[in-house]
Amino acid sequence: MTRVLASLMLLCAGFSLAGCAIAMEESGMAADSAPVVSVGSTADVAERVNSGVARLAEAPARIALLLPASGPLAKAAEAVRDGFFAAYFYRLNKTWQPVIQVYDSGTRTDTMLTAYRQAVADGAGIVVGPLDRDDVKALAHGGDESIQSVTVPTLALNYVDNANGLTGAPGHLYQFGLAPEDEARAAAERAWLEGRRNAIAFVQKGDWGDRVLHAFKTRFEALGGTVIDTQSYDPASSDFATPLRKLLGVTETKTRARTTKIDPAIPEPPKRRQDMDFIFLSAFTQQARQIRPHLLFYYAGDVPVYTTSHVYTGKLDRNADADLNGLMFSDMPWVLDAESPQPLQRAITRLWPQSAEQFKRLYALGVDAYNLIPLLSRMSADPGERMAGETGNLRMDEAQRIHRELRWARFVEGEPLLLERLAEPVAPPEPVPQTVPSP
Repeated sequence: MTRVLASLMLLCAGFSLAGCAIAMEESGMAADSAPVVSVGSTADVAERVNSGVARLAEAPARIALLLPASGPLAKAAEAVRDGFFAAYFYRLNKTWQPVIQVYDSGTRTDTMLTAYRQAVADGAGIVVGPLDRDDVKALAHGGDESIQSVTVPTLALNYVDNANGLTGAPGHLYQFGLAPEDEARAAAERAWLEGRRNAIAFVQKGDWGDRVLHAFKTRFEALGGTVIDTQSYDPASSDFATPLRKLLGVTETKTRARTTKIDPAIPEPPKRRQDMDFIFLSAFTQQARQIRPHLLFYYAGDVPVYTTSHVYTGKLDRNADADLNGLMFSDMPWVLDAESPQPLQRAITRLWPQSAEQFKRLYALGVDAYNLIPLLSRMSADPGERMAGETGNLRMDEAQRIHRELRWARFVEGEPLLLERLAEPVAPPEPVPQTVPSP
């Protein structure tokens, strides 16, 4: 708690906010209670946030932040919390000054439900959290007999598959997070808008890969496209060659791989399938850096590859990311505008340099979670309402799930460059390597 208070005092001083007051309110539920601070939005969303506050009949006087203080999500939760309070300090509108209190959701669902009940009993006008997907599911669907409904507006920081199973009034539950499904759907839309109609997909095995593939396939087919073939790979294995050869329909690779010299006067005909317009890839950075060279080797270096933000660490590394050249991916403004960060982002990086880099996207989630609060009712009532957030351009659907519209970049010489700023078309494919890439 001392560290949190000290950091927030630095935030207050660093932002030069006159009259910024800090008080301490003990929770009883959380070992790391939050300071009570007053702050508002970042400059680029200030007008909408201010308008949202003005439109609310009763802006919440108390906000409960429900996050785990221990367990596997503790570090992620800490970044969300610090981003939330940074946005809270960095306000332009001082007319709304709620009390914020942090509650420990723990590592078990029953602990989270107890903390949620306590937050409501303490008078929270809105609960922000929980963060864990299973916790959100338990909260949305009742959890136990003690919670028959979500009784106050609740901004969950993850998503459940079916919010309509909520036992209470569904209007109280809002869902917001960094869903990979949004990025998969964005890839489908981008490819379609660029005239591509036939896809193949190379995806990670497991629940995460299944969810991403389902989102991509559903959206692409709804647009009228066709997913011709899919192939999954084991992310723990270094063998990407076998599933890629199968997906690409490559033949005679063994003979070519053993060849030490190829006569450049005799061009080799393509030895891969020709029925696809592009490849959809779901991978994390470590796997993507190995998969892309394999695509070059297996004659697919000229095929457009669309993927998600998970291929990029968020930290510029031209040498390591040279293997990602040509990949196109979507990501949030907080990451892709890092070369010209806003004052709030600079302040967060100054205060928490190591974690601000490692958990960059989670800090942005915390910032947007705070800024969304006064806009939730307005966005729910008006499907056309948007918030230009740090995690993307935010909109809400009829189930009160908040979706992110992201920006697009392409790796060029190991650096992600915004497509909108690339004056030239995509560079020619790199020379095809003559030996199978090493794992």
